[in-house]
Amino acid sequence: MKPLQRFMREGKRLLSRKFLTGDKKRLNSSDYSDYIEPLEREIDLTPLDRVLDNLMDGFQPYDTLLDRDLAPELHKILDLTRREAADQGIWHYLTVIHRPDFVRHRWSFGSLAYMQKRFWGVGTWDSNTFSRLWWAAEQTHIGENYALTQNILSKQYLARAAFGRYYSMYQPALKAFIHVLGNDAQEVVEETAKRLNKLLTVYQLEGLTEEQVGEKIKLLRRAVLQDIA
Repeated sequence: MKPLQRFMREGKRLLSRKFLTGDKKRLNSSDYSDYIEPLEREIDLTPLDRVLDNLMDGFQPYDTLLDRDLAPELHKILDLTRREAADQGIWHYLTVIHRPDFVRHRWSFGSLAYMQKRFWGVGTWDSNTFSRLWWAAEQTHIGENYALTQNILSKQYLARAAFGRYYSMYQPALKAFIHVLGNDAQEVVEETAKRLNKLLTVYQLEGLTEEQVGEKIKLLRRAVLQDIA
């Protein structure tokens, strides 16, 4: 069994230039052993490793469709509560300690800051390699159905437009966004998302149903189409 653990924030100092560039592929266990903590319950990472290995065999490096195929499996295997998923240490453990090879397979090196975000950053859509996908699936799955998850992650511009806004944490709004804009071109999606984000600042978002948000998105989309025609 390979248990999920927590990597303490003090361990961030181990993300050296050599590690972030890939010159040093993995950290030595002697370097990080003092920064590892067990979780309150055991979660076996063996099934996740099988999924990651298969994806790395089946996709070329940096293929964005890795997100589409990984997110549902990651969410099902890591059967976390939202409270557990808010623990940054578990995501740091997965990226820095357990599977840095997958992080490098998914992302090409852009800069030290860029790679540090992929290994360490948590809390925004464009951040930690595993956290971002778990939360994407959490916000879009319907029971065992991950069709919405895979739809939105099939197009990176759609994912950025949706998850980069505050309304992404309100599931009815996010689902309405995908249903209305899921098949539109990038220009339409991005401009509608900007206008929706501004519009919803004057509403009590939690008081709106998916249908009500959907109607607002349709009106905004119609205006965007007229403006770019």
